[in-house]
Amino acid sequence: MPLEEHNAQLRAVIEQNHRTLERMQQLLAALEQSISSNPADFNPSENKVILIVDHNPNDARRLERTVQRWRLLTRLQTVSNGAEAIAYIKGDGKYKDRASFPEPLLLFLDLKMPSVDGLDVLDWLKQHPQYATFPVVVMSARGESTEVNRAYNLGARSFLAKPIDPDEVKRTLEKLRIPILS
Repeated sequence: MPLEEHNAQLRAVIEQNHRTLERMQQLLAALEQSISSNPADFNPSENKVILIVDHNPNDARRLERTVQRWRLLTRLQTVSNGAEAIAYIKGDGKYKDRASFPEPLLLFLDLKMPSVDGLDVLDWLKQHPQYATFPVVVMSARGESTEVNRAYNLGARSFLAKPIDPDEVKRTLEKLRIPILS
């Protein structure tokens, strides 16, 4: 490749990076302005938690890393089974301190777990009206249509097939209106 062509490509990349940096600075300034004018709206300790429920620690960590790719106005909490998820949602036992374990804004729920599975958690949520409106995204490696249909009938808002596609996670968060900064 001739030197002039190479330099032109480098200048184009630098210009694109400069525009991206300017846009990020604009978004950050807008966020800082919003926070300073309405600080209570951006308190990550109040109802700003995404709860990940997955018995497979590798899948849970993969989803955490995927969600953390975007700067969310939320924290992440992870539990490893359906019984823990119900205890967390209710604020029972070790989850009773709502300052440390706020009520979830969203649940990512694995359908296939030992003992209390994702469908059991959805059924429990449906039986408890104070929790029935939580947005729930169900996840499964199998994605059997009867299982997914049952999840939707029990109140799931979306389904993600494992392994998780990061772009699909972002589209799901946007669809559910979870605040994404980048």
